[in-house]
Amino acid sequence: MRDVHGRGSRLSVGLRHDTPMHIEDISVTDLLLDVDNPRHEPMKSQREAITALLADDGREKLISLATDIAAQGLSPIDLLMVMPGGTNRSSHIVLEGNRRTAVLKLQAVPTVVRSGLVSRVSSSSLL
Repeated sequence: MRDVHGRGSRLSVGLRHDTPMHIEDISVTDLLLDVDNPRHEPMKSQREAITALLADDGREKLISLATDIAAQGLSPIDLLMVMPGGTNRSSHIVLEGNRRTAVLKLQAVPTVVRSGLVSRVSSSSLL
């Protein structure tokens, strides 16, 4: 996986609790897409949420975003916004940054979605 922040597969994210927001490093594998994301209908699983982000013109947008992340990494200005959640104590639901998270998850585990995105992104040396 490409080192997007200089810390391997960990990302700095804005973490929202019942207290004021703070910044914390969290593993990409502990990030969950928001299955109730307002960009699409509610989904039942992470796979469905990624598939929804790929629907219509979403595929081209994700390919463009993946290419940008591969070339330049993630901007420290655009932190993901997350909140604790999921079945695992270390899991966090992404409130802001679901498309960036989907790209990073596809980069880490490309079999998560079987689509043209994986081969197209592979050719741009993201994988």
